[in-house]
Amino acid sequence: MENVFGIIVLAFIAFVAFKLITRDPKWVRDLYKGKTEQQKQAIRYLCAQGCMRKVWTDEEFIENLNKKIDSMKLQERALNKNGVDLDMVNEIPPVMFGGFFYEKAGLTKLTEKKNWVANMYQVTQIFFSNEQVYFHQINFSVTDDKVKESTNEYFYKDITNFSTSTETQEVSMKGKNGEDAQKKEIEFTTFKIIVPGDNISCALEQNGNVDYEAIIKGMKNKLREKKSA
Repeated sequence: MENVFGIIVLAFIAFVAFKLITRDPKWVRDLYKGKTEQQKQAIRYLCAQGCMRKVWTDEEFIENLNKKIDSMKLQERALNKNGVDLDMVNEIPPVMFGGFFYEKAGLTKLTEKKNWVANMYQVTQIFFSNEQVYFHQINFSVTDDKVKESTNEYFYKDITNFSTSTETQEVSMKGKNGEDAQKKEIEFTTFKIIVPGDNISCALEQNGNVDYEAIIKGMKNKLREKKSA
């Protein structure tokens, strides 16, 4: 009987110890107070420390990000915001650029494949009518409900150029107590719409399934064609 009781006690102690080891730190629990289950999972993924905690894999994080993007019906949203129909902007196929937005990111992480991800993501859509280029950009967070949108339109004659550039941004990974630690400069690619006195910068995540070089070449060809007409 004593042996049975001892085994039960040991099992209980082991259970409690396991729960304590796998429990999120208080600063992480504070971050996801009042958040949806998906937002909590994203926070836990971006803040995960230690091998005992069950969190999303890198692939699951990207999969859930893509699900969120699909749920937002961004093309329909962009067309409505710009007040145009798809058959009005068919000079060339609509363009969509997407990428992590590090400037306003509160949480960042280096994946196993040595790619940086963040809680902020940016999607830019560009539409081409006979006379104008329509632009829609949305920044959103995977860890809360924050969304920032902007729209604009330009006549072809007012656009100086379409270009890409490599930029750097300082990011921080969180330390074990939630403090910013391990500051690093990371490189990322942006697409720019250059207009007199201003330029629109768009995050451009490299994606092996999308030939961005060919897409941008087509945009430049259309711009040259319209400006020389």
